[in-house]
Amino acid sequence: MQGFDRLDRYVKGPENTGDYLRQIGDAIRRDATFSLGFDAASNEAVQLGRVLLPAYRAVAWSLGEESTADETFSALEQSLAGAYLALGGRLLVHGAEVGWDLDANGSAADRAFYRNQLGATYAADDAGTYALQQGIAGTVSDGLPAGSFDNGTGPTYDVDWADVLSPTSAASTVCLRYGNGLVAGIQKVDPATGARVVNFGFPLETITNATSRAQLVAQSLAFLLAPLPLAGATAAPIGQRLDLFLTLPGEAGYPYLFFTSLGNQPGMNLPGGGLLPLQPDFLVAASLDPGNPFFGNFLGTLGAGGTGNPFVMVPSLPLLIGTPVWFAGFSMEATAVLERQVTNWVRVVFTP
Repeated sequence: MQGFDRLDRYVKGPENTGDYLRQIGDAIRRDATFSLGFDAASNEAVQLGRVLLPAYRAVAWSLGEESTADETFSALEQSLAGAYLALGGRLLVHGAEVGWDLDANGSAADRAFYRNQLGATYAADDAGTYALQQGIAGTVSDGLPAGSFDNGTGPTYDVDWADVLSPTSAASTVCLRYGNGLVAGIQKVDPATGARVVNFGFPLETITNATSRAQLVAQSLAFLLAPLPLAGATAAPIGQRLDLFLTLPGEAGYPYLFFTSLGNQPGMNLPGGGLLPLQPDFLVAASLDPGNPFFGNFLGTLGAGGTGNPFVMVPSLPLLIGTPVWFAGFSMEATAVLERQVTNWVRVVFTP
């Protein structure tokens, strides 16, 4: 969702081209390890009720250098976002002036929204650096190399005053630090509603390395969307067991079918009108062979909570190293091969 409308003496036309969602879209698709469809919209579309937040499992709210004059979150937007989170929604917020607007200069209601809903407390107006430390283990930045965001010499715009944050409560965890150690981001899980928030004090589109940007966005979305209908490792050593995990709440007791393929396009039409996101090839056929020694639990019944555990005994064949494979499946009716719920795909690469 694009909410960066600001144009003034500090943010001029060349610095706000109005199309920075393309960097977020690229980050979602770049080297993706799980499928994720998305829509793009303006904050005005949300305000007018043309885009309804509860229709989405996760929402990314992109605010660039939006600040006090234009409002990062208006009272209406706070109401809509708060209602969405109360239903267990998932929200990714990123922008350089959100804390400055809502917490440092906002009303009591603004401050309560920022601290209680977005999970952060404003600490300072300017991080004083354009550097980012390497990622923090166990958070959405896990494995991220040290990097930087735009100082005006990059492809986006100069992030003049990146907000410094601090966690509001024990529900929030520091998930990224600036190069000088100050807090650049928090992630939060609400223990009452299950809502999840990731809140960064700078705009993600300004991360100068596209691969690092994609990694941080993908891992943030994986945290927000957890549990995915289908999850698993992104890499699998040859000669070892690869486990995949199905989580389809509400589908407990229903049978399921699971498949692997060498690609995810164009997809396969299913009897009920759904689309299995795998290309039809010999691996799909092998997946259906109950006597195949490499595939386990590719046909089964979902247990309590709608869970299942298909697995692959990966052959110890060096020629497999570097090969990507895709997995997906669906739950089905008990008396017919008619899909009920189709999973996302996941991509796994075989390694030594």
